[in-house]
Amino acid sequence: MAEWDRNTPWRQGNLLGTDAIEALKLCHPGSQEKTLVVVATHDCDLAQHPDAEPCIEVVVGWLTDKDGNYAHAKSARRLHVEFSGEVPFWAEFDTTAKISIAKTAFLPFVPRTDAHLTPENHATFQMWLASRYRRSAFP
Repeated sequence: MAEWDRNTPWRQGNLLGTDAIEALKLCHPGSQEKTLVVVATHDCDLAQHPDAEPCIEVVVGWLTDKDGNYAHAKSARRLHVEFSGEVPFWAEFDTTAKISIAKTAFLPFVPRTDAHLTPENHATFQMWLASRYRRSAFP
């Protein structure tokens, strides 16, 4: 069996393919046929051996239409972000849909190559991930 190493193809913002989504049982309950799963774990943590960083955090979402209220990380709870590629599309992610999965479960899979976040949209995704813990507290 292959072992995890620093040359992993996985990076923050990568989308999982349908094969990985099905094998890891990550289908979105309300929209299984439109499920999208994005890697949230930072690249530096992905490069670490599973003994040091045993899990990869992903966010389960779905295909959607753009909603200006959720674009550009304006909401700490929900994000609409565009993926580029041959056929650009919008995805919706909810902060409560984060799941940690053993790194070794990713070994048989590779990220999708037909869709990616632009550098600007990757920065938006990172800002959204951080915004959950960096916001004003209102009791």
